[in-house]
Amino acid sequence: MTTGVRFNYLALMAGSRVISSRYQLNKPLGQGGMGVVWEGYDQVLRRPVAVKQLLLPERSEPGQDRELKARFLREARSVASLDHPSVVSVHDVVEDADGPWMVMQFVKGRSLQQLIEEDGPLPVARVAEIGLALLDALECAHAQGIVHRDLKPANVMVADDGKVVLTDFGIAAVANATYSLTRTGQLIGSLGYIAPERFSFGTIDGRSDLWSLGATLYYAVEAKRAFRADDGPDIHIARLLMGEQPEFERAERLEPVIKGLLEKDLDRRLGIDQARRQLKTIANGKTVPPFPPPPHAPTKTFPKFPPRRAVVIPLVLLVIIALITAAVINYTGQRKGHDQTGQRESPVPSAVVKFETIPDICGSLSGKMILDNLIDHRRPSDSKTDTDERKCGWETESSATVPVDGRLTLTARKFPSADQAAAYIEKENGKKSIFGGSGYTGLGEPGEIGDQAIFRVWEEIVDKTRGGDVYHSSNTTEIIFRTSNLVVEVDYGRHRGGEPKPDDTARARQGAELMAREAASSLGS
Repeated sequence: MTTGVRFNYLALMAGSRVISSRYQLNKPLGQGGMGVVWEGYDQVLRRPVAVKQLLLPERSEPGQDRELKARFLREARSVASLDHPSVVSVHDVVEDADGPWMVMQFVKGRSLQQLIEEDGPLPVARVAEIGLALLDALECAHAQGIVHRDLKPANVMVADDGKVVLTDFGIAAVANATYSLTRTGQLIGSLGYIAPERFSFGTIDGRSDLWSLGATLYYAVEAKRAFRADDGPDIHIARLLMGEQPEFERAERLEPVIKGLLEKDLDRRLGIDQARRQLKTIANGKTVPPFPPPPHAPTKTFPKFPPRRAVVIPLVLLVIIALITAAVINYTGQRKGHDQTGQRESPVPSAVVKFETIPDICGSLSGKMILDNLIDHRRPSDSKTDTDERKCGWETESSATVPVDGRLTLTARKFPSADQAAAYIEKENGKKSIFGGSGYTGLGEPGEIGDQAIFRVWEEIVDKTRGGDVYHSSNTTEIIFRTSNLVVEVDYGRHRGGEPKPDDTARARQGAELMAREAASSLGS
């Protein structure tokens, strides 16, 4: 049983517990992080169900319980919006003194991890079929702006009839099953299945899920992890960042597609459509071409670590320091190449025709499910509309009681030409704000978010009490991007009535980038 959690199995088991006068809890099926899943029975519809319970920590900071519950309910709403046979269905959400509880579809079968542990590796064609089902599930989720973040064999259910269902969408975020890398952010997921880019700069988007899919398929066909995690997180992270490659013994025709999904370079990693075509070919008994290595890139090897004995601890520490240092230098060099705009190629011309009027961006984004993940109890914020500028957005209702207030503002400006719009961004990029915050930095390559994109972050702690107690903190990320002659500014802030949390800055950055991508997509770029 996980320690530090307010939970008592015996108390719930006594008397055949029934929640909401409807759902009977029979026995626990499994527990991970701060969540436990029960085998249950719906007494009204007379069908088996799976019931997930959020477990709260014994010692929590003020407001933490409320925040965890709010996340749990938000994730339940998000998953309930996914209608796909390969995604677990959410039937109901119940709140009581021991909850909240999420009532879900009961899948009679075993997890992929249990299946491999008990029966051994699966045939290549069967693994390809499982991969196709999981690709369909991810495509459905990504279309709604939902990133799983914890795809692994334990979260893949294989029913007795062969059906494959992906479970635990976003529960890792709720359960706080994280490994803290820095003071400014936390990573959600399980070592061995977290994509390497999330360790280096915290990127969380659908491509990270595809890397996790590759690691999951490797486990299914090889019956072992693609990347060892038993030497501890530091060594594991160093191996990933240095580009260690897994060894293949049983994968055969699957090797190219797994290598493509496990590609460290985000731009070269297989996308959903590419992976689907290859897996269909493999499922039909045919072979796909080998995944090509990066041009002019030497094959990377990773030193074998000696047994962990006391006499070799200093050597292991030196290897860890050397590897992590090399990885940081490599990453820093890449970022400098992005940040020095003078060394970058000219922006790629936009495929979008010149804007004659300013489109209603907020109107096109208002129905997006991702807004629920950014702002609880949202209402429209102040707006402005004229010939050359439109401003709109959302903010937390003033009457809502939530641990974090959110505010998202979108400002679109129309310029006579694309060149003038580009000049405006370059001017903003060179400004030094007198109000603090970081300077602007280039965001991605041309075409990723519009034709050009820059961003900056703010971290503010306001202290106006005589005793020195911090009573307000805020974290904001601003993104400015251009599509043809239209410039859009995305301003996403998270405001907390108390001390900041380690991941506040990362969440503001991720939320702003997610909305910027959605806004750029709505403009056709």
